[in-house]
Amino acid sequence: MEAIRRFFAIVLADARQRWRTPRMTSCLLILVAITWYCFPAVNAGYRVLGVGHYRVAYSSAWVGMVVAMLMTWLTLLGFFLVRGTLTRDIETRCWQLLVATPLSRTSYLLAKWTSHLLVLLAIAIGMLAMAAIALTVRAPNSAFEPVQLLLPTLVLGLPALAICALCAVLFDLVPMLRRTLGNALYVVLWVGMLASGSIGGLDQDHSTIRIGDMHGISVFKRGLANVIAEQGIAADSQHTCLLCGSAATEATPIVWRSWSPASADLLGRLFWMLLPLPALALAARGLDRAAASTAHTQGRKTARRLSWLRFLLSPLQRQNGSALVSLELQHALRERPLWVWAALLIAWGLQLFAAPTTASLAVIAAWTLFLPVFSHAALREREFATATVVFSSVGATSRLIRVRILGLLLIGVACAAPALARFAMVEPQLGLALLSVIVSLVAWSLALGSLGRSARPFELLFLVGALLALNGVGALDASIAPRFTLLAHIVLLPLALIVLAIAWPRMSHVAGGA
Repeated sequence: MEAIRRFFAIVLADARQRWRTPRMTSCLLILVAITWYCFPAVNAGYRVLGVGHYRVAYSSAWVGMVVAMLMTWLTLLGFFLVRGTLTRDIETRCWQLLVATPLSRTSYLLAKWTSHLLVLLAIAIGMLAMAAIALTVRAPNSAFEPVQLLLPTLVLGLPALAICALCAVLFDLVPMLRRTLGNALYVVLWVGMLASGSIGGLDQDHSTIRIGDMHGISVFKRGLANVIAEQGIAADSQHTCLLCGSAATEATPIVWRSWSPASADLLGRLFWMLLPLPALALAARGLDRAAASTAHTQGRKTARRLSWLRFLLSPLQRQNGSALVSLELQHALRERPLWVWAALLIAWGLQLFAAPTTASLAVIAAWTLFLPVFSHAALREREFATATVVFSSVGATSRLIRVRILGLLLIGVACAAPALARFAMVEPQLGLALLSVIVSLVAWSLALGSLGRSARPFELLFLVGALLALNGVGALDASIAPRFTLLAHIVLLPLALIVLAIAWPRMSHVAGGA
């Protein structure tokens, strides 16, 4: 009983701390609001999840399935929301106190995983509640069946959330994955798992366990194929569309009254649900070694290897106006490992000689190499406990933000320098659009870091923008629609500056007081 009490004490402490954070409330409100708009009225001009030219009639089974598919995005946002508690215990040396207790290492990791899962489930419950309200409003004559509403979330959504919570624990164990690199790697894994579910087969073999994909998209596709086949819809009209963007043209809707998952699918989903248990047991064997290594010690070793950077920037220190900028650049860049500089040279080569589309993607790749510099720019004094000294002088708050903006602008321009020079001579509008993206990155990195007091909001925003660029959406890729990109970033820039003007003084005050 004492071991169980210690286990649940860690779970509840972590869960309560999450609920007090503004980003938890923000994530809950955002996903609940998105859930409402995913159930448009019949006469609305758009669909979120549809089947060919058909509309699916609202029912408890269909609404529950839509929420289960929406949880694929919760596994992305939720990872950035829940991760970091294990890193906090290690870096604050709270782990040393926990080691002294009889709590086993496996139980400790299991408690962290459980607390992550509870936080994600709390958001999922909010989404289900909004879906039930939408069902009542959009289809008042439809019979409300709680079991059919909850079943897709339990079978499809819960295992996906369990794997998301597992990744949050495992990534916190590996020192090099505790910060930006881990966030970027998870986004890549998430896209890979999403793609594996989208291309999954529709085999109907019930004799073997169908493990399928993490999100259960293949299970959803099989169930949908059975429903539309029973209603005599042609096979070429069975393709599903996410964010269809237009209303259905077929008058007769598809009716999905109930869903009963096959036993082979249930066993496959059980595999994903139980997978974290042996994974956590294996990870517990390396917990002591992981706790003994921190990212800051590795950063100091890298800084010593890159002492050449100080020599390269030393001419700037001879002038009074640029001395602070030189120190800012040294502090921001000296922790970048050698492979980052080698990758930057490759990106520069692509910017010079590749096609414009490839050159623009190389620019985004160069920015990604220095994403930790941008995302942690507003948090540097807080992370290195130098706020008391830095903000003690008169006017340090305004002087520091000016120097930091200039330093980030120089880094952003340097990453895209070959492309800027090339586009300026060939297509000036494209060069201006690229400059607007750089200014926007600097402003939003400082604004979101100051507002959320965390590097994760900007990292998530940037990585999603990079994914959109790979899919032909010009959020960060100026070559897709230069004029639109230029106007969009110019319009949004004042908002970023307003947020920065409000949040930066509060951030410096909190950091200085800490």
